[in-house]
Amino acid sequence: MKRFTETDKWRDPWFRKLPPKFKMGYLFLLDNADNAGVWQPDYELAEFQIGEPLDWPEFKKAMGDRLLVLQGSGKWHLTRFIKFQFGELNPECKPHQQVIRLLAAHEIQRVSKGYPKGMDTLKDKDKDKDKDQDKDKDQDNAPSARELEAE
Repeated sequence: MKRFTETDKWRDPWFRKLPPKFKMGYLFLLDNADNAGVWQPDYELAEFQIGEPLDWPEFKKAMGDRLLVLQGSGKWHLTRFIKFQFGELNPECKPHQQVIRLLAAHEIQRVSKGYPKGMDTLKDKDKDKDKDQDKDKDQDNAPSARELEAE
């Protein structure tokens, strides 16, 4: 199966700081996850393909919010996978229908925008930034202690 690859990952400080075998582990996951970005852990196969053993607890820690271990199944979900591969999921789009079915099979909930729960869209981040700016404005416009005493 063919997939898109993010060529800018080599410039990403997070990726750049990974030890080489963790970089290979991440690339292995990207290539071996299903179309919903879910991988059934097979450590023996992964280590065979990578060419050396990995410290899996340390690897998971290094992945940070890019990896979610699904409760119940123990499968690993690459949280940014769908957004990168497919953009916004649309139930009317044939290729997206399979991804939506896989998400349901893995019991991964989607938010209304079509992304797996917990993923921020750029609009969500902009809304959060606007809220923060509004709070700052409210604080700037609030009367100071001196002004309150003068009243």
